[in-house]
Amino acid sequence: MVSLGYDNREIVELLYESFRRRDDETAFAHLDEDIEWHMEATAMPGLDEVYRGHDGVRRFWREWLGAWSEIKWTVEEVTDLPDGRIRAVVRQRNKGRESKIWVDQRPFAQLWSFSDGKVVRMDAEWVDGR
Repeated sequence: MVSLGYDNREIVELLYESFRRRDDETAFAHLDEDIEWHMEATAMPGLDEVYRGHDGVRRFWREWLGAWSEIKWTVEEVTDLPDGRIRAVVRQRNKGRESKIWVDQRPFAQLWSFSDGKVVRMDAEWVDGR
């Protein structure tokens, strides 16, 4: 599927770049209004739930970013899956807002699902399965 002239892989790459620039407008243009943002497999206390719609995704990001003064990440691998989803493996390093301590997160994968050229679902999971 193509959205605004982009294929699914390009949309995922654009989403990461938009987040890097803190450009919500571009990112949300590629997210379906009824998107489901699945964080339950991460078992992160207080964040391990399903966020629905643009407001839900915004709430997740407010809560996640509220803990960190800085976030650095690298997308290590982007894979086109046979079912049309895109899987991206990400490493993230975050600086605690209060503690000022850098925390290296274990690698996680984001599985991006599409319909009619928009992201309709994102599933996050730890790469090591814990």
